[in-house]
Amino acid sequence: MLFQLIGQGGFALTCGKCHAAGTDIAVFDLYRVAGDKIVEHWMNEEEIGPVKHGETPASSKPEPKGTPA
Repeated sequence: MLFQLIGQGGFALTCGKCHAAGTDIAVFDLYRVAGDKIVEHWMNEEEIGPVKHGETPASSKPEPKGTPA
């Protein structure tokens, strides 16, 4: 599912989300365009999960087990 398409100068960025194997994934693609052709492409995918009200994604991660107190 594509959420956003941003273009400026010779670059275009797409932001989206997909669902695979029971996991939500944020997907970002950055394209460099020259002469009406895509000449470079970078892609990043990051697993995302539910965030409870009042939490940020970083604060919603569980503490690692076995960490000394």
